[in-house]
Amino acid sequence: MSGTGIRVADSYTLEYARELVWQQLNDPVMLAACIRGCAFVERDSPQDFRAVIQARVGEIHKDFYVDLVVDDARAPSAYTLSTQMSAGPLGLVNGRAEVELRALAAQRTRMSYTADITGTRLVGRVLPLVEGVAQRRVLEFFNEFISRLGDAG
Repeated sequence: MSGTGIRVADSYTLEYARELVWQQLNDPVMLAACIRGCAFVERDSPQDFRAVIQARVGEIHKDFYVDLVVDDARAPSAYTLSTQMSAGPLGLVNGRAEVELRALAAQRTRMSYTADITGTRLVGRVLPLVEGVAQRRVLEFFNEFISRLGDAG
């Protein structure tokens, strides 16, 4: 796919067991609750998810249909997520994220990720303009995820 891209990466130290973090990163209910504007996340198979995310960029209001595929899963330590999100005539967003969970202690886990996001058509042209927004959304996701881990544990 040709297009313009951005990269987002970070890591967090969590005061939870790696197995719990892994389980929650693979829970559709948890994922939906942590993604702003997410209408739902459903698991179609052990490695396939689909979701609808309602977003607004300026005056554009759009439902984004997202397919997620878990590749190279090595429970409970790592996986790669490949995504494709359709915005209809506005274009496509493709993403690939590598997530790693490293046990630091029985109740302490280091979660790291690197995500590459590319887009086509209008979406591709605005990606560089909204890189800061994308980074904030990722931070919001992980802050929400971390706050909800306490309820899951």
